Amino acid sequence: GLLLVGLLWQVFGLRKSNERLKQTAHERELVIDTLRGTESRFFELTESSPVGLFFADLNGNRIFANRKLQQLAGQRTDNTSPDGWLEALHPDDRYRVQEAWHRTLTEDAPYLLEYRYVLPTGDVRWVLGQATAQKSESGKIIGYVGTVTDITEQKMSEQLLEAHEARLVEAQCI
Repeated sequence: GLLLVGLLWQVFGLRKSNERLKQTAHERELVIDTLRGTESRFFELTESSPVGLFFADLNGNRIFANRKLQQLAGQRTDNTSPDGWLEALHPDDRYRVQEAWHRTLTEDAPYLLEYRYVLPTGDVRWVLGQATAQKSESGKIIGYVGTVTDITEQKMSEQLLEAHEARLVEAQCI
């Protein structure tokens, strides 16, 4: 009798364990489906964004750039070089941009800067780059997230306005 009770107890325990495993497997499938949906929405959002978006690791190396940022920098979409954006900078802006990025990485300084990209065609595109540290719940920096906005039309308008103002001043001096 005692042996039978012991066997029944083990069978009952195994059934309970099996039910828990099935429940855990079901919960795991739900989590995986949720993560896939989240990832899909993330990529849809980044690919349809009118601004360039990027993520950089703790050392400031680009680990993700959306299609818009690659277009702004004149890079091929298959270019996976983490420093490709630096190579595309206008030579007159390169040092200033690198210094600002270095300050962001070493001093947790805000990154907000206007600079230019030189496209493979030779055209110049003005952008406004912004980035901020991405922090863990404990406040430790774990990477960087940023945006790059095309401000070429704004810059061209500013240059036209400055030229008109200069002609006005000239005309008033006559």
